[in-house]
Amino acid sequence: MVTRLKEKLPPYMVPSFWEKLDRIPELPSGKVDRKALPAPKGPRVSSSSNPVVLPRTETEKAVAKELQDLMNLKEFSVDDDLFLDLGAHSLIVAQLVSKLRRHPGMEALALRDVYRHPTVRGLARFLDEMASSRNLQAPNGKTTSSTEKFLRIPGKKILFSGVWQLLAVCLFTSLYALPGLYILHYLYEDISWSHPNLALLTGLSLLGIAAIFSVSLTLPVLLNGLLLRGLKPGSYPLWSSTFLRFWLVDKALALAAPFLFVLAGTPLLTAYYRLFGAKIGKKVTILSPLVHLPHLVTIGDRSSINTGSHIFCYTTENNRLIIGPVTVGKDCVIGSNSVLMPNSSMKDGAILGDQSLLSSFQTIPENSFWAGSPASEAGPACRNRLGVDKCAAKRLHPLVLNALFVLGITVLLAIPGAAALPGVLTSIYAYEHIGPLGLAASAPVGGLLFVVLLNVIIVCVKNMVLPRIESGSYSTTSLLYVRKWLVDRLMEMSLLFTNSLYATLYLAPFLRGMGAKVGRLAEVSTISFVTPELLEIGDESFLADIAHVGPVHVEADVFTVKPVVIGKRSFIGNAAFVPGGTTIGDNALIGVLSVPPGIKVPPETTWLGSPPILFPKREQSWDYPEDLTYSPPKGLILRRLGYEYFRVTLPATLSFLGSGAIIWLALLLMERMPITMASLALGPIAIVVALGLTLVVAAIKWTLIGVYVPRVRPMWSSFVWRSELVTALYENVVVPWLLGRFTGTPFVRPILGLLGAKIGKRCFIETTFLTEFDLVEVGCDCCIGPVSSLQTHLFEDRVMKMSRVRIGNRCSIGPRAVVLYDSVLEDDVSLDALSLVMKGETLSRGTSWHGSPAVRKMSKDKKMSNEYVIVILLNQNQNIINTRRILK
Repeated sequence: MVTRLKEKLPPYMVPSFWEKLDRIPELPSGKVDRKALPAPKGPRVSSSSNPVVLPRTETEKAVAKELQDLMNLKEFSVDDDLFLDLGAHSLIVAQLVSKLRRHPGMEALALRDVYRHPTVRGLARFLDEMASSRNLQAPNGKTTSSTEKFLRIPGKKILFSGVWQLLAVCLFTSLYALPGLYILHYLYEDISWSHPNLALLTGLSLLGIAAIFSVSLTLPVLLNGLLLRGLKPGSYPLWSSTFLRFWLVDKALALAAPFLFVLAGTPLLTAYYRLFGAKIGKKVTILSPLVHLPHLVTIGDRSSINTGSHIFCYTTENNRLIIGPVTVGKDCVIGSNSVLMPNSSMKDGAILGDQSLLSSFQTIPENSFWAGSPASEAGPACRNRLGVDKCAAKRLHPLVLNALFVLGITVLLAIPGAAALPGVLTSIYAYEHIGPLGLAASAPVGGLLFVVLLNVIIVCVKNMVLPRIESGSYSTTSLLYVRKWLVDRLMEMSLLFTNSLYATLYLAPFLRGMGAKVGRLAEVSTISFVTPELLEIGDESFLADIAHVGPVHVEADVFTVKPVVIGKRSFIGNAAFVPGGTTIGDNALIGVLSVPPGIKVPPETTWLGSPPILFPKREQSWDYPEDLTYSPPKGLILRRLGYEYFRVTLPATLSFLGSGAIIWLALLLMERMPITMASLALGPIAIVVALGLTLVVAAIKWTLIGVYVPRVRPMWSSFVWRSELVTALYENVVVPWLLGRFTGTPFVRPILGLLGAKIGKRCFIETTFLTEFDLVEVGCDCCIGPVSSLQTHLFEDRVMKMSRVRIGNRCSIGPRAVVLYDSVLEDDVSLDALSLVMKGETLSRGTSWHGSPAVRKMSKDKKMSNEYVIVILLNQNQNIINTRRILK
């Protein structure tokens, strides 16, 4: 019977236990009461009909013993398949790998090795070969020429640096406030608050936005010229004077990021980076304004950098700031969501694939295509030679093109002000009739009006500018490109200013208004760079945070857009990348920080990593009925809408409240001192107001949640909604108002401590990507890079599973890395950028890792061409449009 079941059922439904019950517990509806089912008491069973073959070699015995203890197996064969015969899933594999890594000679075992060798015999043979042929990096040893011995820095030096950083943040805030104070002074002196001149008020508001825009873009350029002149590539201690110079420039550039995104994809952004000293050739397109230390960047003619990609000319490790140039040759293409680290380079004609990591000291040869994390050779560079649509092929004169971009930038800058204007007028009226308390009373109205009006304006402008775009390739110098660029910026504006709208039931109407096809009860979180009219999401699917779905792809002077179709009940994980032209079947899963295996993803399959690995079986969540996961009753939907109303509006309400408090205090200051002095005083006052808002969020967190503990809850439950409300307040109030200004300073620790995170002493933290704060434990002297995620929960199968993330002492985590829950990084672990630590995985002390999923770094790179097949993607005219590596 077992054999017949195995043949008929898909892999994830092969039973792992046989339990005899006198009676099946039932709910009043007649369905099985899963919660009342007893936990399995007997050992796991093998569904294999093969004869039992016992382990013979020492390695086989070691693997079999760990597997037996982990899965409570009674009897199995070394030839049994871990997934199809024994019922192992992804979490068990991670735990097995972590246990085996503690055995001598097995320290470099990776998750993908188990999936390639899914039997005890095959895995033991692989381990024996690996131990005899691979030269491992010794603990605390040197993996690349950038890694140096850990540098201990005294706490007093860090505190001294923090004082200067605090003063710098206050000064930055004062400079940004100065134009606004002049305008506020004029309004206060010459405008009747009872009957304000709306036209004049609007004009002055636009003038204020333009002034802040100018200050935000000018300040980093001036600081770069003053502070980084003569700074050479090399290694410098954190918290030193050199570090402070770097931090000031990088922080000023980070504070200007919202305005840089407006310039992305235009010639104005390349011109802006040239002001820093970047060597950028002709006809270069930069769709991602995520260039760190631009004066060390060289980009050749006709090269393209696609959406979401980072160029890092620095990294931090072992309490050192490591600075190095990044060189991109002529006619190069950097795919979306990729990362280039310092001292990396691309020769002429090279292509780096999507969601790929070019590590420090890696070089892509001429006319080569590399992909994956870490990137390795995947074949020759294949160019996009699709024909350009004639209606969009007409080239505009550069002056006309730039004039259109300037007009578009003006419109983009005006939209948030227009959305905020009714709320501002409401606040003015309340202040005139009630006084300072009126500002607080009007904040909920202002917050609601801003969220609604901003998204209504975005939908209206989008449908006026570009109601629809057809799949195809078009010229980047055409009018259609300008229209598409403007629409993409509108989508980013919605995500930037109304982030709390995403991952709620209120988002679907907005996406449908933008042209997307969103199925019933589909969950869409903070997806980015989508082409909405070419996006189709099936019923009850789930798109998690920071998923990158179907972005524009630019190559030389051609941009390409293609549709993305996501089937029913499919799952796109956090920070996953789905390129245009992809169709994902029903019930498929693309994991965290992963890419699909090609343009067609079969239904009922699970893929993880870059390049992707097929998971035969993953951990399932069958503990909750569908009315708490996929098919909630109307009562639950109404309850969730109530919770999410506050999730959408409360962050904007608190922001209106904070802005009103600052304006009121600014008026008091200007009555007592000159505007310049008032501006200097307003900097620290704004920080105090931001701290006050953070304390409000902390109070809400402790009231609604208390202490986060490991738990599992269905998505349609009040705990999940309360938790998501706290997350929205953190991401939309604490981060932009306070924490985002202090990343890379000693103040990150106390700010996160207010919310319950356990951060050790002397840590250098540049990320804000953590949510269930009490579940995060970081040791002392750690370096955690920007946009890296300490992810304490997942939403697979519409069940929220949360648990702890533990980071040991002196660990270094690179930019955009992801560490999943139930994982442990022991002391002195180094994790490279764009790398993934799986849930339940442990990285041993003193080791270095890279990749998605993470693998142990070797002292010598090995060629991997024999481990992969190259899939060549063709269009209907049989022209090559892309290539992709897939693990054999």
